[in-house]
Order: sequence, then structure tokens, then C-alpha cells
Amino acid sequence: MNEPKTALILSHGTPQPGREREALQLQGRFLAHVRALRDSQRVHDARAYILITGATHSRKGMLVIEGTREAVDEIFWSKEWKALVAQASALTHDVQLDLAVGGVLESLAGPSHIYAEAIQALGR
Repeated sequence: MNEPKTALILSHGTPQPGREREALQLQGRFLAHVRALRDSQRVHDARAYILITGATHSRKGMLVIEGTREAVDEIFWSKEWKALVAQASALTHDVQLDLAVGGVLESLAGPSHIYAEAIQALGR
């Protein structure tokens, strides 16, 4: 069975008014940091997305970092990551961090099975 990957997902909204240039510079620092993690093979993959549909005031950018749970935990708790996220919170709207497990369809069998057993133990 394929082991599930852990993903760290950072999403953000539009820049704060008057902070657009700083937000773009910060985006460059985020991408450079994540590129270095990927190139050093500390993570499996890293991807950046910008939503191009939806209301213009609520469009989001997303940065997805995939790796082992240990690697993602190390990034999440690192001083450099925390500083970048703090800056993003000051420069953009709606900064959100999420952790996810999965990656490939077959990898969800384990976590889904654990959930089903827990629900069954409750008699539901």
C-alpha cells in the first residue's frame, strides 16, 4: 500500500491595500524558500496555485508542500516558516494554514479504515 503523504497548504487572499508590492516580494521569498526545500529533497514536491475564477475580492493563492509527516512538521515549526507566515498575515487577507494527509487515491485506505473503526466502536 502507498504511504500517505502529508501536505502543508498555505492559502492567502488579496494583498492589504497599499501593500501590494511588499506582498509580491514576499511571494518571491516564499517561492525561493520552498524551491530550496524541494531542490534539497527535504520534501517530495511543492506546488503553487492562483485561483483565476471566482469573485475578484476573494481570489486565493495557494502553496502546497508535500512530504513525509516528519519533514512537513519540521517545516511547519521552523523559525523561517513562522516568520514568512507572520509576514504574509500582515501583508495579505485571509492567511490560512492547513495540514492534510493523502496524495494518492490508495493512500487514504489506512486513515479511512481507522475512522470507520472508531465510528463502529461508537455503535453507529
